[in-house]
Amino acid sequence: MNKSKIALKWNIFLLSLSLPQQTHADVNMKEASYFRTWIDHVIKRDRRDLKVRRTYKSRSLFQGVFGFGWCSDLDTNIDIKESESIELNDCHNKNALRFIKNKLTGNFTNTDNARDLIIFDGKTYSRRIHGALDQRFSPSGKLIINKNFIQKVEYTTDGLVREILYADQSAFQYRYLNKNLIEVIRAGRPHQQYEYDNLHNLTTIQYSNGEIERIQYDSDYDRVAFIKTRSGCTETYDFKLPDPSNRNHFVSSVIKKCPKLPDFKTQYEFWYEFNSLAQLYLDRVKIYSGANETEISYSSENGMATKVQTAQPSRTAAFENYIKGKYHEIYNPETQTTH
Repeated sequence: MNKSKIALKWNIFLLSLSLPQQTHADVNMKEASYFRTWIDHVIKRDRRDLKVRRTYKSRSLFQGVFGFGWCSDLDTNIDIKESESIELNDCHNKNALRFIKNKLTGNFTNTDNARDLIIFDGKTYSRRIHGALDQRFSPSGKLIINKNFIQKVEYTTDGLVREILYADQSAFQYRYLNKNLIEVIRAGRPHQQYEYDNLHNLTTIQYSNGEIERIQYDSDYDRVAFIKTRSGCTETYDFKLPDPSNRNHFVSSVIKKCPKLPDFKTQYEFWYEFNSLAQLYLDRVKIYSGANETEISYSSENGMATKVQTAQPSRTAAFENYIKGKYHEIYNPETQTTH
């Protein structure tokens, strides 16, 4: 294993040691948004788990194939540009992949990978990577087959997923109201049920075992305010500016209360700065979790962590970045070693 890969693994390892364990629900404390990922079905093949992830996020303007606020592995589509090029888009990546038509073969080739092709057979577009079928798209660009573990995807007239048929013949149906996903059905029975407010924010989740999670938002800023989890715990959220004139420094906190357990508070403090290109970036964050205190500093160039410092136990890890996006050295002053 080369030096950069070892360093990157140390980066992730030290970050996991320094960060406090998440003690609250799936809330982005930087954006005050609620998020949750579901996997309806998993097929094991060649030591891999093949699955479709669908992630809901409040305060989002995105409308995917599962409705408002949902981003999924099925939110992949192709956009045919006057038959000479194709753009492949998905909601996980900001930058689309571009495929250029080969005038001799008629196939479309990924501009970054010559072995990544899209082939049109007159009916559908098939994406093949290193010769193997990866995805198949309808003439309108919608994903209909994914990695051979999804046999068929059917859509409503609004372009929302109505049914997924997997290779093992498991089938899931999806119901909507006002373009909000309200029910996932498996074998004719509700798998999950959802409710929303008038701003498409998810407010209620009911699971197949009858457990319910409820989320409340403040009416002024649309931020998460209160959650009652399926286990019966409550979480109260607060977001504020220590100095109202400085919107680049703010504090978010959550107090968690569970039956027969002491209350627990976690607080996050964020500082933003402008880099040399006049772009706003997260400069550092300080996390107070019980008796633990963690401070993380970030690069103004790529947003990656450059320093992690904890108070309990006292420890500092510094990361040196030689190649953009990849760490080649990690220096720990406590042990005076370089990895």
